[in-house]
Parts: sequence; structure tokens; C-alpha cells
Amino acid sequence: MPDDHTSSEAWRTWGNELEALWLNALGLTREDLTFNGAEAEALQNYFYATELLLRCKDAAIRIPKHAWAELEDRLLTYPS
Repeated sequence: MPDDHTSSEAWRTWGNELEALWLNALGLTREDLTFNGAEAEALQNYFYATELLLRCKDAAIRIPKHAWAELEDRLLTYPS
């Protein structure tokens, strides 16, 4: 990792190398992380719905934990 006195070009190079390392480790490409407008909106809606679900869970006192676990499994797990 460059220090505070390193040039911006060296930081940029280091950042690009770090990004490539993560993409390779996760088996992704830069294109995999680029979303079109509809995909970005769908992802934003998913995160919003997930946030609402978690807020409801925190506020709920009458719903058994196993019921929440089942709900989370259905809503927060990517279908295989």
C-alpha cells in the first residue's frame, strides 16, 4: 500500500491492482458489476425492501423467531 507521499498515479495503479485482485478472487469481471438503469433500480428496490423487513423484525415482538427465520430464508436467500 502506498504511503501518504506517493503520487496519485501510484495510488491509481495500486487501486487498479487491488480491484483486479478482488475481481479475480470473486470470479467476477468489471462488466459483472456494471448495471443498466433497470437493474440498478431493481437492486435499489431490493435493498429498500430488505431494510424495511429488518426494521419490521426489530419492531416485532409477537412473531416467533422461527417464523422470522423462515421469512428471511425465503426473502434474503438467492435461489439456486
